[in-house]
Formats: sequence, C-alpha cells, structure tokens
Amino acid sequence: MGLIKYIFGGALLIMILSYLFRVAVVAVVFTVPALAQDDGDDALKAIAAEVDAEDQAQPQTAPATPPAGLTPRPSAKSIPVSQLRRVSESPAAAAVTPSAPTVPSPTAVPVMSSPTTAESPTAVLSEELPPHPRTAAEVAGAGVLGVAQAGFSADLWAGLDRTQADRRLTRLKSDTLRSGTARRLLQRALLTAATPPEGAAKDSWLAVRVDALHAMGVADAAAALVAPYKEAELAALGLERPWVESKLLGGEVGPACGFVKTFILNSDAPFWRQALLVCHALAKDTDALRVSLDVATESDRRLDPLLFGLLDAGQEGGPSPRLKPDTVLTPLQAALYAAYPALVAPDVITRLPDRVLRGLVGRAALPLSLRLQAAEKLVNDFGTAPDVDTLVKLYESARFTDETLAAPLKYVQNEADGSLARALLWQASGVANLPSGKALVLKVLWERAEADGLIDLPASLTPDRRGLVPEVNLAWFSPFVARAALRSGNLPVAKAWTQPMSQNRNLSRELVQARADLTLMFGLLEGQLAPDVLTAWWQTQNLSTPQGMQKALRVLTLLEAMDMPVPTDLWADLHTRLNDVVDRTAGPGPVWLRLLGSSLEAGHVGDAVLLIAEPTLHRHPAALAPQGVANMVSGLRFLGLKNDAASLALESLLQGDKAAF
Repeated sequence: MGLIKYIFGGALLIMILSYLFRVAVVAVVFTVPALAQDDGDDALKAIAAEVDAEDQAQPQTAPATPPAGLTPRPSAKSIPVSQLRRVSESPAAAAVTPSAPTVPSPTAVPVMSSPTTAESPTAVLSEELPPHPRTAAEVAGAGVLGVAQAGFSADLWAGLDRTQADRRLTRLKSDTLRSGTARRLLQRALLTAATPPEGAAKDSWLAVRVDALHAMGVADAAAALVAPYKEAELAALGLERPWVESKLLGGEVGPACGFVKTFILNSDAPFWRQALLVCHALAKDTDALRVSLDVATESDRRLDPLLFGLLDAGQEGGPSPRLKPDTVLTPLQAALYAAYPALVAPDVITRLPDRVLRGLVGRAALPLSLRLQAAEKLVNDFGTAPDVDTLVKLYESARFTDETLAAPLKYVQNEADGSLARALLWQASGVANLPSGKALVLKVLWERAEADGLIDLPASLTPDRRGLVPEVNLAWFSPFVARAALRSGNLPVAKAWTQPMSQNRNLSRELVQARADLTLMFGLLEGQLAPDVLTAWWQTQNLSTPQGMQKALRVLTLLEAMDMPVPTDLWADLHTRLNDVVDRTAGPGPVWLRLLGSSLEAGHVGDAVLLIAEPTLHRHPAALAPQGVANMVSGLRFLGLKNDAASLALESLLQGDKAAF
C-alpha cells in the first residue's frame, strides 16, 4: 500500500475535485530516446553525386562555428543504444541517460542535434546478453537490449497475461501512438531480452513483438530481432513470416522470395499466397504476377483488398488505392509501395516504415517533392545525422529563381506543397544577409513544419546550420529556438538562446511570459525548481481565459507528478478562478487508473508500460486532461523511469498551448 500512497496519495482528493470541477483523472505518457538507425549513408551518397556538380556553380553559406556551449550534440531521438547509460533507480526497470555531455542535475537530461555515427540495434549486443538461443522457448524472449543498453530487466513482462499482451499490441495495427515518448518507450520494451508473458499462444512472442515494431514503422529495429536466425531453423522457431517481411522491407528480395517459393509448397495460409504475389512484383516478373492475379479468388481479394488494389494498379498503371484514415500498412503493403513508387502519395508517406522511406529518398528518378516528404518524415521521427544531412542536401538541390529566393515569404503563401515550401525557405535563410532576415525565414520554416504535423523537424534544422548564434537583437527569435532545442533534449542550447531575453530590458509581455515558461521547463528537466522561479512564472500567467486555466492546471499537476511541491496558495488561487462548467474529461479515467495502480503495486513493469502508452493511441499527451498526464508521469517515476517521465511531461508542456482538452 506504500506504493499506492506514493503515486496516488492525492488521487482521492483529485477525484473529489474531478466531481466538483468535472476534471477527469487521466494518464499521460513520457518520451524516451529512440534507437539510432543505421541507414542513410547510401541515400546521402546518391544525392551528393546527383547534385554536387550543380552545387559547385552556386555559393553555399557555410554555418558559422557556434560559440562555446553551443556545439551540436547528439539527438535524444538518435543516440546509439550503446551510448545510453542506465541510472540505477529501481530494480524493476532501467532509466535512460543519453550520452555525455549531460547537465549536472539529479535527473540527467537528453542532448540535442545529431550524432556523427549511428548504430543498428544489432551492433550494440554486449557480453551481458546471452548468445542468441535456438530453441523455440528461448527464442520467444530473445532481444537485442539488456539493462546495460537502456533496456529493461529480464522480468519485464512478469505478471502480464499473454492474451492481454497480444490484445494490447494488436491495437498498434489499427491505431498510431501520438506521443514520441510513448513510441520510444515501447520500442525499448519490445527490443528487450526478457521472459515472455505467461500463457499459451499460437504465435511466438518474438513474432508478436516484430509485428508490433513493424506497425510502429521501425523496420530497422524489427529486423534486428530476426537477423540472427537462419532459414533452416525459421519454421521450428515460428519466425517464418516476420523473417520474410523484414527481408522484403529491407530490399533483400532474393533470400525472402526464395524462402517463400519453397515454404508455400507446404502451407495453404493466405499470407504465403500474398507474399508470392509481392515477390513477383518486386522481381518485376510481370508474366508470373499476371497469372497469379488471374487465379486469385474473390476470397483472397477480400482478405486484403488494399494489397490487391496496389497490385492491380501497379500492373495496369491505374490510380493509387485510397487509404482510410485509420489504415496502418502491413509489411507486404509497404513493400509494394517500394515496388511501385508511382503509387506513393503524401498520405502514404506518413504510414511507411523507415526502411522503405530511405529507399524512396535515394531514388533520383522520383519527383523531388516525394523524396523531400520521405526525408522529412525520417528526420522528424528519428533525427539521425545521416538522415538530417540527406534532407539538407535535398533542400539544396531544389531550384528556385533569384526573384523567388529574394522574396520567399511571398511565394510560400501560395505554395501548397509544404516540402517544396520548406526547401525554398531553407535556401532563402542561407542567402539572407542579415541575421534577423535569416531568423525570420527559419521561423516561418519551422511554423510551416509544425502546421504540417512535423513538430520535431525544427529540432534538426538548427540555427547554427545557417550561421545564427544567440544575440540580443534576436531576442524575439529566442523562444522558438529554445523550444526546438528542448524538443530534442538539448538543455544547454535552450539556455544559451534564452540569454538574449534576459539581457534585453524592453521585452514584450509575450516574451516575458515565454522566458518564464522556459525557465520553469529548465527546472523541470533539472529536477529542481526554486520557489521564486515558480512565483515569477505564476505572475506572468493569464488565468482569465479557459486556455490560461488549462495551462496553469497542466503545469501544476505535472510539477507535483515530478515530485516538485507546489505551494498551497497557488492551488487555492487556481481553485477560486476555475470555471466549474468547463469539461476537462479528455483522457483515461478511474478504471484505467485502478489498473495502472494494481500493475505498479505488483511490480508488473511490462503491463504498466503498455497501460501508460495506451492513452496516446487516442490523443497526444497535450490533449489529455492535466491530471491524466500527471498520473502517467507518476507511474513512470515509480518504475524508476525518471527520464521518460520528464520527457513525457515536457512533451505535454511544449505542445500544451496549442492543444485543447
């Protein structure tokens, strides 16, 4: 019961307030550094060869060397797993501490920008992890992460029923996690070598985890789980299907299709007939594909109408099938888009896995707009150095007239293609003469990215790439840079860009409030908040509007979830101002809270991780009720995942002013 008291000591009071104020008890999820991806170099080389000759004819603006303290740092999203260190806070799980340098504080802070190298999950196996097992029972719990590699302990799934686990992971095939923190947290859990959940099931637990990673779009990580196993042992281990899917997504058509043509002789499962069709398409064997399509039954087509629609369109040159809003592509469908890139549309790009996206980026014959969209998606989701460099190279390869570059804001307003608009803005920020001009154009680029749903893209398109450094005359630009830096965990850069606001005595009300917001977020990440900082922040808040009330409630609840006490007088002030008729019920309620409390008290780490991630299948953390996010943060902290908790809180705060309940 000590656990319940620790996390939910105020739950009864909150539920009473929920009744009075119609505030639902909700839960929220935190962000965790993602695995580095080991692709991108080939695409970068292809693009470099394609445009270098033209680039020599155009002057390039070299980024200025940033001052001390502003050296680009590895991204929290892209730190190689081998560089992640565990902070021993709980025997139940390992917390992530990204590579040095970190900010000296009780809670280590992730760092920004992109690393110079990236590693595949298969490259980080250490002696701590046992050799890859070969029996079906041992393979079920195999993984590429251990505690030393920022994974979890071997009892991760203890207490979780296999049926429940399968049901929760299956939801990833129809819903998308809307939190980057939740995606990275779940990815680490799925890659951890741990004893499977209890209970019998038809499919191998390893196969189920690979399916979940494919549904999340991280095909590189999924491939790492099945890479050690050879064709001859796949059937005995129950890995035939995920192995074939991983090979197809990775472009290894020969081994995958050779296996398919052999295995299909011993199986009448629909998957193998579908896989054979995809193999014909990838091998450009039009005759064999035509014959197979002719003999396909209506029953076959009903099982996967999208797959057959893609095959028909690819064969006949017809239009690309329309996707439903909730469509999550299967690996076979994604492989077909790689085979028929002419069928790829913007709404397809957002659904493709990392491996297919990198393949599209490297195809010089494809329209530049399509390649830009794929590159931006990769940078937004992963932010690795090769991906960022590839995107910048693509931006520079776009051709615009001198007139357009001289007045980019005029043309951007009429450019419907967001990727081309950002390419124009990127080039214009490079040729602008004054720092203020560069900053203004870069700000518009970032805003256009966020409007298009690429909220993490600005963190990789950093000001130093355009020769911008903090200065008093750019105080108006500082909040945008600092918030972008915080998204990638670069606290030193965020603080450096906040200095111009501290040095400027003529700040507008908006900038004073922005400075107070950033100072509070710094304290949250450092794990300590001076009373005068909170008091100064409170004095800048506008509590006369529903949005202002929402922001205040979110901040106070998250601070307490992070074990930072809030003075009672602030809660009392908020209580007197709160509009009792405002509906604040978005997010998980008391039933979810009860399940989470039970899992935490029992020490069922895997079950708790799945429960904490679940609300983000419906809403972004910033769109959940403040107390719901606080409950999720509290749960993560109880598990010892303080960095994940801080990441989730920050994710909610950074986007909180743009989301409604």
